Amino acid sequence: MTSKISLAKRLKFNVSAVLGTVSDVQRLIYVGMLLPIFWLPAIFGTSIISGTAALYPLAQSAHPYFQPGHVLLLYVALPIVVLSGFIFLMSPGFIWVLTLRGSRRWEEFFLLSFAATVILLVLSTSLVKMIAAPGYASQNFMFCVMGTFLLGWGALFQQILKGSVIHWPLSTAESRRRAWWMVGVVIAGVILLLPKLFWENFNGDGQEMFHLGASLNSFLTPTYSWDSQLRGADVKFILPMFIVNWSQHIFGVTEGAARLPFLLNLCLLFAIIVEIAERFSRKTLTVFEEAALWLALATFAVVMAYNASYNPWFADIAAPAAHDSLLPAMLLGAFFYFWQRKYALFVLFAALGYFVRPTTSLL
Repeated sequence: MTSKISLAKRLKFNVSAVLGTVSDVQRLIYVGMLLPIFWLPAIFGTSIISGTAALYPLAQSAHPYFQPGHVLLLYVALPIVVLSGFIFLMSPGFIWVLTLRGSRRWEEFFLLSFAATVILLVLSTSLVKMIAAPGYASQNFMFCVMGTFLLGWGALFQQILKGSVIHWPLSTAESRRRAWWMVGVVIAGVILLLPKLFWENFNGDGQEMFHLGASLNSFLTPTYSWDSQLRGADVKFILPMFIVNWSQHIFGVTEGAARLPFLLNLCLLFAIIVEIAERFSRKTLTVFEEAALWLALATFAVVMAYNASYNPWFADIAAPAAHDSLLPAMLLGAFFYFWQRKYALFVLFAALGYFVRPTTSLL
């Protein structure tokens, strides 16, 4: 009996040494299976986005912000597809930050995942464009996202085989609650801002963002035509233009593709503000304090969506709201990592901020 018990203990130790804890293996399987399942509405729901965009005449109706004749399409299916699209876009960053054991905290994990996604997709899409020229179709973009995700999943599996401890960012109640906050805000944002996101005409800046984002299907950097000559866009807004291009591949070539990243940027702002508040106060925010923060961000969103413009009649979420909500998230990230003396991450987020607005260098 004693020998059997000791043998069982040795076997259990060997299995643990090879596979890591059972929970890590289970979570790895969940990540590998559930995230691709979450992609499905975005992959197969492009007709929902185009169908919503085609309803633009409803913007002239008496109550454009509520359309009872299209409840299932506009207030159920559409938010699910948008949320799925954001999960799809962020998946490469999620899996690689897990692999590199970036953070135990959801807020920092989300911020780092965004940065990792930007790096992975800029590099992979540029490589595919050089190989698959001419033309760069949405299938190529999907290949880049899925390919970088699968490579990250394989690398994560190798980490677990080696017995590495994986930092799972949703292991606490606070982290899960904040993830649900973000899910709720994306859904609420799509519903409450629907006419602004999908049915409003572009202003000049929004049109610029839309077309320069689309130019990345043919060029490695944003490019426009001036006097029948091709010219590269200057450094400002380059990162938002890449994001608009990726959004066009996920959500289709509609006005909404240039505006939906605004909702993702609000989640980034929430994440970095919570991270800074808790790290330097050494206090965990309560659900009421988080709600107050979202109320402040909602005020910021309304001001940017409806008033941030030199046009006296309307503002366009595509510009400047989309990039002026991304910039403070990147700057706060840079300051946060400088204060933490993590200088490599400070340089990374400062560079990301620079490619949103070059005035970052003045700060």
